[in-house]
Amino acid sequence: MKKLTLLLSALVILLNLPATGQTNDFYDDAPTMQLKGTKKILVTGEIAGDVTVDLSRLPKHSITVKETYLADGQVGFTGAYRYDGCSIYDILDKVVLKKKNEAEFPPIIDLYVEITNDRGETAVFSWGEIYYPVNRHRLMIATSVARIVPSKAKDLWPLPTETKIVAGNDLVTSRNISNPVKITVKSLDSKYEINKGMSPMFSETMRLCVNGKQRAILSQLPEGMDSETYHTVFYGRGMGIHGTTPFTGSMLHELLKDYYRMNPASLQKGMVVIAGLDGYRAAFTLSEIVNRNDQQEILVIDRDNYEGAGRFSIFPACDFFSDRAIKAVMEINLLLPTAGAPWAIVVHGGAGTITRDRMNTEAEAEYRRVLQAVIDSGAAVLSAGGSALDAVERTIRLMEDSPLFNAGKGAVFTHEGRNELDASVMDGSNLAAGAIAGVTDIRNPITAARAVMEKSPHVMLTGKGASEFAAEQGLEIVDPSYFREESRYRELQRALEREKHGTVGCVALDMNGDLAAGTSTGGMTNKRYNRIGDAPVIGAGTYASNATCAVSATGHGEFFIRYTVAHDISALMQYKGLTLDEAAREVIKEKLVKAGGTGGVVCVDAKGNISMPFNTGGMYRGYKTSEDRKGVFIFSDEPDKL
Repeated sequence: MKKLTLLLSALVILLNLPATGQTNDFYDDAPTMQLKGTKKILVTGEIAGDVTVDLSRLPKHSITVKETYLADGQVGFTGAYRYDGCSIYDILDKVVLKKKNEAEFPPIIDLYVEITNDRGETAVFSWGEIYYPVNRHRLMIATSVARIVPSKAKDLWPLPTETKIVAGNDLVTSRNISNPVKITVKSLDSKYEINKGMSPMFSETMRLCVNGKQRAILSQLPEGMDSETYHTVFYGRGMGIHGTTPFTGSMLHELLKDYYRMNPASLQKGMVVIAGLDGYRAAFTLSEIVNRNDQQEILVIDRDNYEGAGRFSIFPACDFFSDRAIKAVMEINLLLPTAGAPWAIVVHGGAGTITRDRMNTEAEAEYRRVLQAVIDSGAAVLSAGGSALDAVERTIRLMEDSPLFNAGKGAVFTHEGRNELDASVMDGSNLAAGAIAGVTDIRNPITAARAVMEKSPHVMLTGKGASEFAAEQGLEIVDPSYFREESRYRELQRALEREKHGTVGCVALDMNGDLAAGTSTGGMTNKRYNRIGDAPVIGAGTYASNATCAVSATGHGEFFIRYTVAHDISALMQYKGLTLDEAAREVIKEKLVKAGGTGGVVCVDAKGNISMPFNTGGMYRGYKTSEDRKGVFIFSDEPDKL
């Protein structure tokens, strides 16, 4: 009787439940569609022999992913899908490795693969991504697909039609390229000194590099970085269980955020090599560090007490094996793609009372011709993948060799009838800078300034000492009479002798995202007492930082020094959050005007934005970008920004 009562009670409860129509399945059923394209794939590179793998003979795996894309810095949603296909792990399991650097470095952790499709697109994956995850089948070549649509959703996003790479752990799915045809196994090309048997292994600092170029040396992690703790059973191949010791450190992607651009090319092809003091190194892809959707971060650990392992170490929480855990980290080097990356170059040739009524047609045409020629020369460096620093130096050298400008060959005369030259240059990637001032016999002061930056422990050299240093570096020394121009431009100069303009400068952004700035001048006409203006003063006439912008100035130098004009523009961007153009205009058209200073600047920021404000009648200026946007301007009624 008791059992019957309980049963009836249960029935009453069930009968009174609302009829919701809900099921345990959140998704609608969707048909599986076969994808066209890859049936077999070639595996080549550092293996014993090329292998063509038939995908139909491999086991099938399934993963569900949300696909996204990156455009203009924003993430967009493509759709949610279940893919079936063959894992890259299973494909590579059919090959025998033959590392080209095996004699020097036997471990396989410096290997990575390039996967290329029939359109020539490439995506890279580290060996660790393929072989070390707990789930080794989340990276696959998909051969079929089903649309995943929540029951309440009405959107039916488009179905893919071609076979494709599916990187199941990526947040932005830029590496999901269609119709792959080839997998190439590679090892890191970099050479490292192998120093075995160090006990304890100790490295007090760590270098941060981009494409081999040093950007920073760290003795501690930057302040404000969040920490994370992972309790992990860390298994070392051939080493047994390490235990469940907690690993606490900062997320590596936070340390690297200022050294790369978040764009599809970087996510597809960017690599990171992390090396220890003993030459032990591992390959990571940029995506697996900065583009994860599984919250299994790669940590950089700052060990205050060193623990016999150097200051810094790496803990890859995403790995099942400990092979890519590196102690006594000596270097982190980002290997970033440059092809197709934006670049820009901006020049000036001086500011002043440059108005249409004061300039004849011949002079105007000549200035425009020369400005265009020097811009094109610097642009050629950048478009070929050259550095911003090289572009700046080349451009300014050409302007120094022209008698049109108040720099080098065309320098104005002092009260005593001499030509005294100043120049400076700054590398925005590492804040290195060099300058020379008051020299009378160096043909190209900008090259001497760069030599000071790169080949001396100093920032500024002056006068006789600067000339001696330049001669020691093999730079061209000329008789001071070289600067007394008597060429075919005499008539042109006579037309302009009422006022001499022409301090020259250049700023540039290269494909690596590096900024540089340089300025060169002959100073003020009739100057006395070895006066030095703003051009060689870092922060006044020249400044560059990858974090903000590159600036080159021209004008009344005393005001530019007092108001640290070039650095002030950068500071307004960094601390006040102003855009490049807002910051440049506030300094040149407000602060400087109120103070009584005249002149202008050319600027470019890390995104390729350009600003060229001035508060005078005109300024010789021009620019060119990777999008082939370009222009040469002189007068105030012409553009002063891009």
